[in-house]
Amino acid sequence: MNKIIATTVVLMASWSTFGQGIEGQWDGIIFNENIIVGIIFKLVFTVQIFGLSFFLPRFLMRKIIDGREISTISKPIVSRYTIMNNVVVITGLLVLALLWLHPTFSSIIPILIVIGVYFILQLSPLAFNKQLMVQPKVPAHLAQDSFSLSETIHPLVVGVAGFLFISYLTVYFLTWDGSLNTQLLQMVIFIGTNIYLTLMIAINIHKVKQSKDEEKLKQIGKLLKITPFFVYISIGISLYYYGKMLLFGFELYEYRPIMMSIAFLLLGLLIYSQISFNPLQKKNGNFVKRRF
Repeated sequence: MNKIIATTVVLMASWSTFGQGIEGQWDGIIFNENIIVGIIFKLVFTVQIFGLSFFLPRFLMRKIIDGREISTISKPIVSRYTIMNNVVVITGLLVLALLWLHPTFSSIIPILIVIGVYFILQLSPLAFNKQLMVQPKVPAHLAQDSFSLSETIHPLVVGVAGFLFISYLTVYFLTWDGSLNTQLLQMVIFIGTNIYLTLMIAINIHKVKQSKDEEKLKQIGKLLKITPFFVYISIGISLYYYGKMLLFGFELYEYRPIMMSIAFLLLGLLIYSQISFNPLQKKNGNFVKRRF
């Protein structure tokens, strides 16, 4: 799961650039001018705080206990994980109060930066307690299989990811005026991030094909988890860009923090679903691969 956490940090750096490279046209927009939008954002951010640092961590612990895997995890690790998430929740409430009261956060860019930094903080308990991540137990006979992308995720999902990526590139270049500005930089990051995700999947498929025996089983288990995660991330990035295009098109700049908080909330849900989900299931006493 190190690759999942590392990839998330890469995405965070990219999205931070997205948040700041929007020309100067909305740099000075006062976020608190629209009271309703401000209230909606704070409600969404509150859901992000408790959803990713309170409810989902407890769901993960319950999943581990129900799966009787708690015996392999020491109590200090469980306690440390719980304490760290409690600290993150308290920090989130302090951040929320700061966003509400401090004049620095009356404009949009500082708010976007805070949302991103806090999301990284929300991932830190997982990063420091990787023993809690559920690892799929791959049966030995699967090591004889020849794995391909279609066996780790449904081809239709891959098709959706590819369509969204190509369609957004088409829309962008059809409307691009040829200027070398921050919008072009964002497009470079968009393309680069998708290339990175594709390369990571390809590298892991190659590792499966090159490894043998127990090492191959480990690589298969890793591939079954990271492939759907990375493909869904690609879909999420494309949808995020489309959402940003709509906001800018209708000059709804003040809704950007709401969209970013929702995006991170969904990304957090995806991360927890992957680290707590066993992609193999038993059917008639035999292990079969679940279709994503």
